[in-house]
Amino acid sequence: MPSVHIPVELDLRALPAVGAEVELDVDLRLLAEHAGVAAPLDLARVAALLPDGRRLAVQARTGEAAGVALGLPADVAARDTASVTLILAEETTRRLPQPPGVIFSQTPDRVEITLAGAPFATYRYNTTDPELPRPYFHPIVGPTGVAITQDGEKPGTKEAHFHHTGLVLAHQNFTGGNNWQIGPTFSRMRHLAFDAMQSGPLQGRFIQRLEWPSAAGDRVVFRETRAVSVPAREASRRCLDVDTTITCGDQPATWNATPYHLLAIRVPDAMVVGKGGVITNSEGQKDAATAGAPARWLDFSGPLGGMAGVAIFDHPENLRHPTPWLNFENETVGAAPTYKEPYAWNPGEARRFRYRVYFHTGDVKAGRVAEEYAAYTAAVRSRIGAPTRIA
Repeated sequence: MPSVHIPVELDLRALPAVGAEVELDVDLRLLAEHAGVAAPLDLARVAALLPDGRRLAVQARTGEAAGVALGLPADVAARDTASVTLILAEETTRRLPQPPGVIFSQTPDRVEITLAGAPFATYRYNTTDPELPRPYFHPIVGPTGVAITQDGEKPGTKEAHFHHTGLVLAHQNFTGGNNWQIGPTFSRMRHLAFDAMQSGPLQGRFIQRLEWPSAAGDRVVFRETRAVSVPAREASRRCLDVDTTITCGDQPATWNATPYHLLAIRVPDAMVVGKGGVITNSEGQKDAATAGAPARWLDFSGPLGGMAGVAIFDHPENLRHPTPWLNFENETVGAAPTYKEPYAWNPGEARRFRYRVYFHTGDVKAGRVAEEYAAYTAAVRSRIGAPTRIA
């Protein structure tokens, strides 16, 4: 069967041996053309082989940017280098069954995310619903099979801090607006469209376009392109990646100083501090001492049908990394780059924010949070060899 073989050399010296997902910026279709392939390619059938014949989990990225995701087992990630061969088959060949992976299923109101056939997360996005002023994730099933998010301080009511909704991205104090709090005097985000919705054996992802209007609705203060991806991982170390680009509208705007933003999570009452929960940041500070303190990551672990935890990782290229952190009464935590000082935006200015939300069994040490953060931020370099067409 006709195929194209693409040799790849990976430099893994910066990657900890915890197993990892590696993203390669490579245009498979272009490489196939250079190899003389005229027939269409079936990117759903890309394969990746190690020299010893083992198959790696692999998936071509669809949407606005070409690329490939590779899943590296711990023994490969532990090496300094690795050789991988990417194999592309022409669409005229027989389709092979794909292993179970990540499914993103869109309905008019939500995106349901399943891993290996089991529910993982629900993303509620229909902002035309008067009760949904901005999208958020809830529930997210934690590693013990119990929801690790809570929808409001008193679920099912509009009392207390009911706007602390699961996992949410919002800002409480920007020019003319506030989409952190919920009510008739506050702002609403607008969901515009999903530009990509992809399921696959290695990961699922969507790309969403949103607007941040002012509270008065008289101007669009910011526009946002939000990419969310979930790799296929075992329940004990799952993660959800948020990669969002926020662009200022046609007038200057400011993110004013406030703790209440940007990516935040409300954990269930069962695991809060005082009931067995512990908040720990990358600098070793705990609980209330983490409020406003700069850190590379912050972890919230506690009893949830067994010990479980969730950590948020701040990417080194984010604004004001290491970021200050929101800690609201040891219940809601989040990355808050304008916690202590404002940020002034110029018209048309765009900034990229990247976060990983990591769900694990055990406490911060048993969950290997520091090692997972190192894997998330590791610089993996690759060298793409010349493609060869195999008849």
